[in-house]
Amino acid sequence: MNQPWGAAYVNVEIVCRDLQEHRRRIDTRAATVPGLKLPIWEQVLARDYRPWSEARLVIDTGGKSVEQSLQELLQKLATAATTDLE
Repeated sequence: MNQPWGAAYVNVEIVCRDLQEHRRRIDTRAATVPGLKLPIWEQVLARDYRPWSEARLVIDTGGKSVEQSLQELLQKLATAATTDLE
């Protein structure tokens, strides 16, 4: 999307719609920032999530590697001006 001043931006939402995979990721991850306390699964479920109201690219990482998700994002960014925005 273009702004009046000529800068372009694209909203990107990263999701994992596979709940079993999402929980496994939450339960097995480790903090990489000293002192950071990561939320547990119940806290993730209880978070205040508000659905997007703007057009965006959605990348569902369920069942995909980081590399596969990145490739999907790059492909969608290449065509974001005309397709794939939800």
